[in-house]
Parts: sequence; C-alpha cells; structure tokens
Amino acid sequence: MARLVTLTPGSVFAGQFRVIRPLAEGGMGAVYEVEQVGTGALRALKIMHPQLVTDEKLRARFVQEARVSALIESDHVVQVVGAGVDPDTSVPWLAMELLKGETLASLLQRRGTLALWELREIFSQLCHALTAAHDGGVVHRDLKPENIFLGVARREGVAFTVKVLDFGIAKLVAEAHHTHTAAIGTPLWMAPEQTEVGMAVRPATDVWALGLLAFYCLTGFHYWRVANSERISAAALLREVVLDPIAAASDRATEYGRGDRIPPGFDAWFERCVVRESDKRFASAREAREALERVLTIASTGPLAILPPVRAAGMLLHPTPPTSTDDLSRGATLAAPTPGNPPPRARTGEPVAEDLDGDPPVPVHGSSRAVLAVGAVLVLGALVGGGMWARSAISKEPASGAASVASVNKTTSSAFDVPKTVFKPCPPGMAQVPGGTFFMSSKGDHTTVAPFCIDVHEVRAADFAECVKKGHCSYTPVSGDPFCNYGVKSKDRHPINCVDWDQAAAYCHAVAKRLPTMDEWEWTARDGEAGSTFPWGDDPPKDQLCWSGSLKRAALGTCEVGTHLAGTGKLSVHDLAGNVAEWVDAAPGTHESVRPLLGDHWLNETPSFAKDLSGRTSVATRLVARKLHQGTIGFRCALTPD
Repeated sequence: MARLVTLTPGSVFAGQFRVIRPLAEGGMGAVYEVEQVGTGALRALKIMHPQLVTDEKLRARFVQEARVSALIESDHVVQVVGAGVDPDTSVPWLAMELLKGETLASLLQRRGTLALWELREIFSQLCHALTAAHDGGVVHRDLKPENIFLGVARREGVAFTVKVLDFGIAKLVAEAHHTHTAAIGTPLWMAPEQTEVGMAVRPATDVWALGLLAFYCLTGFHYWRVANSERISAAALLREVVLDPIAAASDRATEYGRGDRIPPGFDAWFERCVVRESDKRFASAREAREALERVLTIASTGPLAILPPVRAAGMLLHPTPPTSTDDLSRGATLAAPTPGNPPPRARTGEPVAEDLDGDPPVPVHGSSRAVLAVGAVLVLGALVGGGMWARSAISKEPASGAASVASVNKTTSSAFDVPKTVFKPCPPGMAQVPGGTFFMSSKGDHTTVAPFCIDVHEVRAADFAECVKKGHCSYTPVSGDPFCNYGVKSKDRHPINCVDWDQAAAYCHAVAKRLPTMDEWEWTARDGEAGSTFPWGDDPPKDQLCWSGSLKRAALGTCEVGTHLAGTGKLSVHDLAGNVAEWVDAAPGTHESVRPLLGDHWLNETPSFAKDLSGRTSVATRLVARKLHQGTIGFRCALTPD
C-alpha cells in the first residue's frame, strides 16, 4: 500500500532523482524540480498523491501521459523521459523535461491579444503537435491557453517553442468508440460531442477548440458570451455550446467592441472549425493550420508584412504578478529572467510546475474570478482594443541587451541618419518635423522620411462638427457605441472618433491637408531623430497618456486633447499613444477594403510600443476595414511644406 510521501531537498527518490525543490502541489499530486543522478540533467518529477493510488481511473489518467508521449513524434509535446513506481513507497511517478517560459494563458493575461505573426507562429507549432498526435491516434480533448506553453527557444532565429501540455486526459481514438462515459475536457473549450455520454471523439474535436482559441487570441474575449461574465452558469454555457446559433466571429467580436481585430477571411475559417456536426469541420489540425495560414498571410502582406524576430530575448514590458500556488501554469517551467533586472517570481528562476488537477484558477479582469459550477476555472485576457496587432522590432535597443534589428552604434554609423533640411514654417497648430532615416517597425526595414508638418493634436470633435456644418465633411451616427464624441457638448475638445477612413481623409482635404503616411506617423511617434522608445522618451508608461491601465478609463472614454503634457517629446506632438488610435494613409498596394491604424487608444489595458514575444519594442500597427466606425478610432492631419 502506498504511504504518504513528502520529498525534501537533497533526498533521492526512486533511486535516481535528487530533489532540488518543490514546484507545485495539486489535488492529484505534486511536482518537484529534480536532478537526474545518472546524467545531471534537470527534470520535472511528478508524483501521485498516495491516497489516490488505489483509484484506478485516476491512476490510469496519471500514467497515460507516458504512454501518449511515446505515441506522438513531435518536438512540440512535453517529453516524458521516464515513468515508474517507487518500490519503497508504491507511488507512481513521471519524469518530464523542465521547460523555460510561460503559458499562453499567462501571456494573454498580460498582453490581452497576439500580433498576427505570433498567432501564425503559435498555431503552426501547435498544429504540428496536434497533427502528430492525431497521426498517432491520439485526441488531446482539453486544448486551452493553460495547456499551450511558449518555451524559450534554443535555436537562433526562433522566437519561442510551443509545447502542448497535459496529455493526461487525451483519448486514444481506438478506445473512444468503446467508452460509455462522458468525454472529459474543460467546458469552455469543449466540443458538443464532448458533452454527451457515448459520443465518439475524433481529431475534429481538437479542431473545435482551435477555432475558439484563435478568436480568443485575436480579441482578448471568449467567444461564448457567458464566459465573459464574473460568475458562469454551467447550464447557460452548455446552452450556448450546444443549442444557440453560432454567430460569425466578426459579429461576435464587434459585439465586444473588437470587430477591427478580425482579419478578412477569418469568419469562414472560424465557421469551419466550430460547426456542430464534427464531420463538417476541418478533418485534421493540418487542414485547419493550412487554411488559417492563408488567412493570416493575406492579412499581413504588403506594407504591414511582419518580419520574424531575430532571437528569443526573454524580456517582458510589464512585470508579471507573482504566481500563487493556486495559479499554476500548465507544465513544468522555469521562467527566463530579464538580464540585469531581477523580476517578480514569474520572470525569475522560479519554476512553475504542471498542476495535477486539470483546471487551475487563474486571474480574470480586475480582481474577480469567474467560477464555473462544474469546476472549470477560466482566464480572461486583459482588456485591450484596437485592430490586428502587428508588432515588429524598432531600432531602439533595449537596455537589457535584447536582440534588436537595427541597434544604435555611437562609434560607427547611426541608425538615425538625419539630414539637415530646412523648410518653411508650418501653419499654426502643426509641428515642424525634420526628415530622417530610421528603422520602421511596421515595415521591418529602414525608411527615409522627408520633412513634413503634422497636427500637434488629434482633430477635435468641435472642429470636425464645424466642417460638417459647412458641408465639407460627413458624419455617420453610430448606434450602440456610447463613447462617440460627435455632437456631445462636453466632448467638444476631445478627439473626434467614430469616423471611418474616408471621412477622416475628407476632413484633412477640406482643411488643405492630408492624412499622414505610416512612415511619418511612426517617425513622429518615436520623436524623430531622438529615436525614443515611447513618444515621451524611454520611461515606462504611467501618467503620460490617456489609456486604460488598470481599467481606469474603461468606462470613461477619451480625454481632452493635449491634457497629458508629459506624453510629448522634443517635437511637442500630443497623444501619439493613448486617447484614440489614428487613421493614416495607405501605402501603395494596400487592398481597397482596408486601411492602416497606428497607435493605441484609451481603452487599451496595455499602451502602445509593447514588447513582442522576442522582447523587442514595437509599434502597434494593424489593417482594418476602411469603413470601420469605433469610439477608439480618430485621426490627425499632415501636410508637405512647399
């Protein structure tokens, strides 16, 4: 009979693992960081609680990970390197590779959404693991952000390595047809066939979860309405999953105020993933990946094409809060620290181990926790807005020494080659911006900008209303958006918002100006030749901008233009981060149906110029429908001097 086991540092377990320290403990067992005595390799050792050993079902689930690992030939599945039963205690154990990095749940908790290149790369690797699993006759059945691990890459030119965790409840397809029990999974991500006793699971079951995951990564919201509530009714969730009409992804995203984050073609892909009849879904993860890659490639081609990062840097812009024992990442991990700046636990050498219960609690919006009656605890992404993030490296080299595509070299040539150009003064209300050459993050290449003038402030609601009154501009009332400033007397000095690209361009034309180009806007946002990390310099965002850090503006809307004086640099241009994201002119070759938006806005939980997964600073850039009207979108004008 198994007896109680507590492993102390320095002790040797099963004759081959020297315990270094405990990593985590859950309802089924505990995980330790250990050194394999024979090789010196660091491992994650999972042992089962002795009192559960006699439960045959739990024991089978525990040891199945070793069996499944042997069936799946993929570098993107956590490898079980050993398994057995300790002869002294009769306790089953698994030895797994020890990972460095964080879960997708942790990343989305901090960032809210993913850049297009990040989503494409994550799904490429994730689907590689699933394809290998499906080819081996294994269906995961519990895909969710907590079970997708973004490990520090071990190869140059790769930002991260995806590892799929927790195959403990995976189902062998050959066995699935003979079961008479309900399928296992986390209700939020479960396919309809997992909710019924005796229904067969198949690779298409995992495809269903892929669709929901992609929507969540793009929008920061769960597709199911009830999942975004503070307390979740299991019955209401089941009704949405099984009975309610499944709306188009773009319609549901628009309902959440995130319609601009859905790229063209995504609706059709999503519909094929979440059709309730499993035989009508993509037949495999491979098919789903190939179709999604086509959608994302089209969405990010042309002037907004994103270059892959140079190498993994292990840096985060925002400190990750310490992780409690109830908030365990899914997978034995060792977070990579930021060089020279010891971070909180989740960013230092504190390993975060794989929880053994299946559904660990994780933070949600604010301090509340969403509780599902059947035991699944959900993670909600941080509240962010905007369009499809496209974050690529700019030339400002992080102080930590993280990789940068074009770092400033004081002793040789500068990344900011500024010509001494003189031109006529700009009109009142516009800033004079000298030209120069810089590394443009949204293009991933060096760009030369000629001298130009740009509005000091975003166009105000009162100014736009005057243009409409004179008959030179038009405004389309927007229903369902309480944050539109047009016609609201108290918002006259706030930026005009809820206007589409054509209305913005028409205003600029009416005042003998034009929309700024992408190059001009980013050059200005980086304070021209100063080349700063943020428009105001290199200090982290705090009170320099109108934004929703800690959700402080989520219910307030925009700010009066020019009220955040600390947010300007040498060029004295206001609100280039926060307040409203801004329409800019499209580069040649951009599809007629979309136009670029630059910068972040008041609703963002994280401000512009965040770190991407490679740790490099970047500018928020996205392509959205040119006819989009939202309370988070405005503009300013520019002109070319004579």
